Amino acid sequence: MDEKVIDLVNQEDDLQIVMRCHLVIEHYLVRIIELKLPKSDEFSIDRINFRQKVELAIALEGIFKEQKGLLLYINKLRNKYAHDMDKEITDIEIKEMESAMTDGEKEKLAETGYYNKCKVGKLGGIFLMLYAYLTAEYEHHLKKALGDPLIIQVSQQCEPT
Repeated sequence: MDEKVIDLVNQEDDLQIVMRCHLVIEHYLVRIIELKLPKSDEFSIDRINFRQKVELAIALEGIFKEQKGLLLYINKLRNKYAHDMDKEITDIEIKEMESAMTDGEKEKLAETGYYNKCKVGKLGGIFLMLYAYLTAEYEHHLKKALGDPLIIQVSQQCEPT
């Protein structure tokens, strides 16, 4: 796991966590879209908003649709921080993020060791879990795009005869 991301989620400043982690999440969404979109050089990904990037990544089967709720909630939270310098994470917002998570995401969050921490710790854990998910998806799609022999072999075994 990237040391910069670990340092980022371990900060005590929720503003830094939200704003910078949102950038990291958006970076990987864009990379996944670029891998999955035919002729991605003909499409200005930077011209679409975050919601559209999430929906496009889902439509291209780059991420699972179950992630949509949490990703959009994080974007909503990011927008709150972008317009209020004194904003601090609330218990209600943490609960709303948790309710947007799938059972699998909640299990992954518990595995991070951040689940029983303070609000800022939980926030960091949620971002760390999403980072791990998005980087794994990106690496999977990259290997597939580059013709990873293991992925090709598994795909051929799964084709109907």
